[in-house]
Amino acid sequence: MTVAGAAVILAVVALVLVIGTGVTGMLQRHRASAAADLTALSAATVMQHAGVDEACVVAEDVAVANNARLVSCDLVRGEDTDYGPAGLEGIGITVVVAGKTAAAEAGPVK
Repeated sequence: MTVAGAAVILAVVALVLVIGTGVTGMLQRHRASAAADLTALSAATVMQHAGVDEACVVAEDVAVANNARLVSCDLVRGEDTDYGPAGLEGIGITVVVAGKTAAAEAGPVK
């Protein structure tokens, strides 16, 4: 094997490692986003019948079931979001999965 051949092999291995790292990060971001969405939807459903405190207890359970850590669980008003109508309330969730943070809101609840 020549020095040039070894350099080509080293470059290919380095490229594969860089691509692998990028794909792993992308997958973790998708997992965090999915966990946040599922957690927010579950919490909003509970919030309709039992209030914010019970919704956040359920949010913690759903987050753990999705290998996520619940960072925040709060009441959100429609006018405080980019898309919610004024006067309606929902729930805002933030989770962390493998170091990637994702947030989601769900509702509305009258």
